[in-house]
Formats: sequence, C-alpha cells, structure tokens
Amino acid sequence: MNITETAILICKIWSFIGLPYFKFENGKFEYKKSKSSIILIFIVIAKIVFFIKSIELSNDLFFYLTILQTGSLYLLVIGLGIYSYLKKRRIAIILNDLIMLTKMLCHFSRNNDLLRSNVSKPVIWYLIAQVTITVSKILGVVLTISPVAEVYLNLFFYNFAELFSYNINLLIFFYLIIFQNAYTSYFNAITSKNTHNDPKTVVEIFYKFYEISNNINKTLQVPILLRIFTDFVFAIASMFYLAVLLYIMPELPFFVVAEMVLWLVNTLFAIFIMAYFFDQMTEKRNKMMEIIDNLPSSHTLISKFLSSYKKKELLRLRLKHERFCFNVCGFFPLNNTFIYLMIAGIATYTTYLLQFGKIFLQKF
Repeated sequence: MNITETAILICKIWSFIGLPYFKFENGKFEYKKSKSSIILIFIVIAKIVFFIKSIELSNDLFFYLTILQTGSLYLLVIGLGIYSYLKKRRIAIILNDLIMLTKMLCHFSRNNDLLRSNVSKPVIWYLIAQVTITVSKILGVVLTISPVAEVYLNLFFYNFAELFSYNINLLIFFYLIIFQNAYTSYFNAITSKNTHNDPKTVVEIFYKFYEISNNINKTLQVPILLRIFTDFVFAIASMFYLAVLLYIMPELPFFVVAEMVLWLVNTLFAIFIMAYFFDQMTEKRNKMMEIIDNLPSSHTLISKFLSSYKKKELLRLRLKHERFCFNVCGFFPLNNTFIYLMIAGIATYTTYLLQFGKIFLQKF
C-alpha cells in the first residue's frame, strides 16, 4: 500500500473503535460525523463502573499501584478520545499536507518512488505485534490466576483499552515515517548537481516542511504526554510485578516471565523509537538552511535561489534564528536525551517501589 492507502487504513481503524472518522474524497481527507464514538463511550463507562465495583479497598502497595496503572491507562484512553475530536480538523489538515508534500517532492525530484513507497509495512507489523503481545499477556494472566468470570471481564476491558491506546502510536509512526522519507528525498534533491528546479518551488517546499512540523508539534503534544506518562507507569509496574512474582514463586513458568519481559521491551521500544525519530526530524529541520548555505556558489540551484527575494529571506531568517525542537507541553524535549532520562527515571522509581515493598514481601 502507498501513502494514501495506508492513511485510509489508519482512518478506518480509528473510525471502527470510535475515534474521529476521516474519509478520503476528491483527493483529500475530510472529517465525517459518525456514531461509532457511542461504542467507545459505552465501553469506557462500563469498564470504569465495573472496576470501581470489583476493586477491593486495601492499604498496601499493590492496591495503590493498581489504581495508578489502571487510572493512567484510562486517562490516556479518555484523553485521546476527547483530544482527537477537539483536534479533528487539524489532524485532517496534517494528513492532507503530508500527501500534498509527497506529491510536490515527487514533482520536484522527478522521482515517484516516494509517493509509491510502501509505508504500510512497518505500521501493519507494529499493529500485529501489539495484538500478539496483548494476546500472550492475556494467556499469561490466565495461567497464573484462577479463571473466573470477573477475571475474564476485567481482562477484556483492560486489554481493549490497551489496544485502543496504541492508535495514537499508529498515527504518530505514520507521520514520522513519511516525514523522514520526505526529508531524505528533499535533501537528496537539493544537493544533487543535476538539479534544475524553480527556486520558488524550493521555497514552497521549505515552508510546507515548516508548517507541517509545527502542526505536528502543536497537535500531538497532549496525546504524547499522556502516552509517555502511561508507558512510564506501565514500565515501573511491570518491573515491580515481575520482581514480586519471582520472589513469591521462584518456579514461575518461563512463558509468563518471557511474556512480561517482552511486554516491557515493547512498551519502552515504542516510546524510545518515537523519541529517536523526533530527534532526527529536529536535527534535519535545524540544518535545512545550513545545507542551502553550504552549497557551492556555482550550483545551478543556488544561482537561481539567490535571485529570489522576500519570501526566501523571511524563511532564511525564521529558520536561522529559531532553533526548533519537538517538545511535550513545554516539559521536556523529544530527543535522544529524553531516552536516557526515561531509563534513569524508571530505574530510580522501580528501586523506590522495591524498597517500599520490602516489608510486604517479607510476609511471604
């Protein structure tokens, strides 16, 4: 599947589970009203009511950790649902701009490989991996806990919410993969010695990159913040639960241990690869004007580019004096440094949990 077909697939997945429905008509995506959100609202309310009724109040670490883990997951689900509807127009604009950008780049570079590139493979494989890991996690719970109706119902609601939350990952990875390929295609085109393109087109593509990156940064900050918070809590809880289970049951089945480790790695991998891609986009954007400035003066494109005037100079000034960085609601940047901070934070808080749970573990 090409870029447009992959975007249509993601939009269908979104609409199927109650998120905004974007239909591809007349060469662009448009938001269409849908009643599928009723299903999402019903399941979320039913889960919250069932969780409140089924939970047993206690004053131990496991109880508070369960509340935090479940609460963070449903905060992400509710936040993603509400925020996606609030930003539905902007999401459609970004989808249309990405498709327009790829068409402009294909015309600019005289190469249609970008438009025909199969970007669906990594997205589909990621979706398959999430479903597989979720199913294995359900099997792991069934093997270690007595299979009663309440457990099965809790598993259904919880894992539905978990699979639902991965939709923000699908959209973000789709954006990042296309943007990464577009950057590469553009840089190869402007640095080619055989380039004979209109400088006006060069500037227009510059502006399109500028606008899309800003729109992505503004639109996805809140969902990414909720995603990071949930993954942070999940990672700490998974490591703590694994340590407790190994302490209580030294002969824990290998399948259960492997499943918990795999789920932990999957959780961290998704957020780390996201931060890495954002870091790469930031680096390439901040070097945009440097590439133009460093081209030799005899370059055909530069000789034409220097003859353009106001629009080019405004772009040059904006990119030169604005050190862009993808950030999350102003709290922290999404770059490689964030990965190290995340690892350090998870290790620190897991150590604290193990220390606080030491008294609890001594009872066994």
